[in-house]
Amino acid sequence: MDKRNQLIEKRAIVLGLAVNIVLFFFKLIAGVLGGSAALVADSVHTITDVTTDVAVLIGSRFWHSPADKNHTYGHGRIETAVAFGIGLILAFTSLQLIISASTNLISGSHGHTEFWTIWIAGLSICFKEGIFFYTLHASKVTKSMALKANAWHHRADSISTIPVIVAIYLTSIYPGLWWVDPVGVLLVAGLILKTSFDISKPAFEQLVDTGADEKIVKKIEEVVNTVPEIHSACDIKTRYVGAALLVDFSVRVDKEYSIAEGYDIIQKSKDMLTKKIPDLKDVTINLVPTK
Repeated sequence: MDKRNQLIEKRAIVLGLAVNIVLFFFKLIAGVLGGSAALVADSVHTITDVTTDVAVLIGSRFWHSPADKNHTYGHGRIETAVAFGIGLILAFTSLQLIISASTNLISGSHGHTEFWTIWIAGLSICFKEGIFFYTLHASKVTKSMALKANAWHHRADSISTIPVIVAIYLTSIYPGLWWVDPVGVLLVAGLILKTSFDISKPAFEQLVDTGADEKIVKKIEEVVNTVPEIHSACDIKTRYVGAALLVDFSVRVDKEYSIAEGYDIIQKSKDMLTKKIPDLKDVTINLVPTK
């Protein structure tokens, strides 16, 4: 990633971090003073955003490091590990909220919810949606998996506040519906758990070297087969290191070609693939002479 994209990435992370810290304190204080357990639960979700913002900010210092003798393909997997960690933090947060809300429902514990807390929840959605779109745009520009995961974490916080608003409205207007507040917490927890899965799944697939989508593999084969000297491509292997795609395959060519001609065929194939396949970082091609 070049310096311009690194700067875009850092700005998105720092801006999100600042907004999350402010929102955490506002929602926590409003939830406690206003008697809304759902808003307090939402503030807990926001503090996990702060945690992941810090993780991405620190992690970005490492995954942008150039390749070395121990990491010949670079440090992109650190980015994948951070994204997976964000997913795990969300899952853990969700389980804590489920336990807390279930306990309150069973015990019947409740208090009076102040209507004014709904304005804090509404402002939170506005700020979080703004940060979501800004961070998601930055992730598309920089092609950062961790930044994309963080963007959807912002969106999860935004969506999870919707049932909080509903809970605040109903419990403040109709005190007999006290159970709506812990139910709102359960809805928040469910949304967080869904987001956790959406973030963790692709990151885990990368960590266990899951290959590229079959459409990309087919595209690689189609591009290589357009090289006149190549009969066919075979044994195509793919994997990701962060956002970078690595490809390894063999091509069948006539055995009469010299070493120099074989090198030219390989270089021609690499040039075509680099132009046609997005995110391609490295290509290894082996020549298989045919009879």
